[in-house]
Amino acid sequence: MLKPHPLPLAFVLSVVMSSAAHAQAPKTEIIQATDLPALTAVKGTTVQVEGVIESAKWSSSGKVMMIQFEGKPDEALLAAVFEKQRKKFDDAFSGDAAKSFTGAKVRLKGRLIEYDGPDEQLKGRLQLILGQSFQVTIVTPAPETQPTSVPSSPN
Repeated sequence: MLKPHPLPLAFVLSVVMSSAAHAQAPKTEIIQATDLPALTAVKGTTVQVEGVIESAKWSSSGKVMMIQFEGKPDEALLAAVFEKQRKKFDDAFSGDAAKSFTGAKVRLKGRLIEYDGPDEQLKGRLQLILGQSFQVTIVTPAPETQPTSVPSSPN
């Protein structure tokens, strides 16, 4: 009859220590999209940001979806999705990511950088580049647009 080999003590300890360290790993702080000082302090790092998206729309060329959070117009946090990822994002968000994002409260995860695109008015503003749909969580969907009332026709 074969006796089972006891697990080496070093292996058991490494598993226990790894599990304990993982359980106590610090959670990434969620920063409000309107908290410019907090965002500026963590520029260049991977962050989680939460806020309401004021607008999300594709450029006239279709090369980039510009996302702007609510806030002061010249300071509001930006995010961008490039055309190579458009299908992935549209597929993940009801066929139209821009429509799903506008007015929604979202949480984004990504590296916070300064805008360095062609629009001079946006230079220096903070933004996240979104490459995967899993970087976006819709916390509260955008309110549905209410249809305008149509007068009833006489019978």
